[in-house]
Amino acid sequence: MTQPALNNMPDGNNEPDGNILDYLAHDLEDKKRAESGAKAERIKAEELLLSLSHLQRHPQASGSKTTKGARYSVTVKDEQKARFVGDNDEGRAQLWEVLSAAGIAQDDMPIKVTYSIDVKKLDAIKNNNLDLYTKLVTEAGIERYAAKPSVSIKSIES
Repeated sequence: MTQPALNNMPDGNNEPDGNILDYLAHDLEDKKRAESGAKAERIKAEELLLSLSHLQRHPQASGSKTTKGARYSVTVKDEQKARFVGDNDEGRAQLWEVLSAAGIAQDDMPIKVTYSIDVKKLDAIKNNNLDLYTKLVTEAGIERYAAKPSVSIKSIES
């Protein structure tokens, strides 16, 4: 890891003076602020570019359109998405019922089911039934891995 550039510390000092935690947290806070600002500016630039009439999109369109300028080629990709209004099981069940009643085969239903593993419940199985856990890992192909750590910082008011 490269040493971050010294910024003005919250106490006005330019040296970390032994409190490396505060120094690094302050540096991270600065980087997050810069990232948020850059994201907001990027979104503004995209919106301005999309406001050009020849890049206008149709609200119901999907696909991509490329427009070439003198120095740049700009591709606008449109994608349509759909979601359930609200997050309720009743709507999902009703969707299955309506499609099944219409004779739509399960493979042709406009539903994508994704599975995710509840790590806390998997750990409970590991703690309560190690044989079952071992079977899940070996036969069901479950792999444990370290996710990207989440770092949050909060300024401590004195």
